[in-house]
Amino acid sequence: MFIMKVIFFKDTTKMRGRVAMENINKPITDRNEVTKKAQELYLNVFEKYPTLDDYRVSTDLDKVLDFLNIVAVSIDFKEILDEHDDIAGLLSKEDDEWYIYTNSENPAYRQRFTIAHEIGHYYLNHISKETPNDVMWRDKVSTLGTNPMETSANAFAAELLMPESLIDEMYQLGYSVRKMAYELRVSIAAINNRLDYLGY
Repeated sequence: MFIMKVIFFKDTTKMRGRVAMENINKPITDRNEVTKKAQELYLNVFEKYPTLDDYRVSTDLDKVLDFLNIVAVSIDFKEILDEHDDIAGLLSKEDDEWYIYTNSENPAYRQRFTIAHEIGHYYLNHISKETPNDVMWRDKVSTLGTNPMETSANAFAAELLMPESLIDEMYQLGYSVRKMAYELRVSIAAINNRLDYLGY
């Protein structure tokens, strides 16, 4: 369950800017490396991938967040920002604590993908671990496929939420796209994109 509370940022004008790139250690954007990092995190948290015989196959993001010591909070962005329509979420370091904020107006499956996307930014070193206060936004830019860090965070989220081994097992058993989406708790569009990328 995501923690629900209203957050009032100290300085929302500062929060609106894109993250400064200084002090970031080796940001990872190569697709193969991104996939390996997502698999590494998955196995560090869960030790093994589930099979369709397991009761639950969708990724438990609460466990991933606990492992990384990140808090996820669903908020109403229009309460704190004038320009909020295109914001799906953000990753924020506030006084050495890490937060992922998702847009409470988005459906649960989109908030899940946003959390996984922001975890990707964190795990792939796209944001400074040294700067006391820093922020990275997920907005329309994330879906355009023009920014390497955004596309790699999307690829990371796809592997974390829709592991190739599970997609392959579902496909071989004749699961419909809708059933895959239901089992993995993602959108139909996300499943279609994943199937296209994996060559099905």
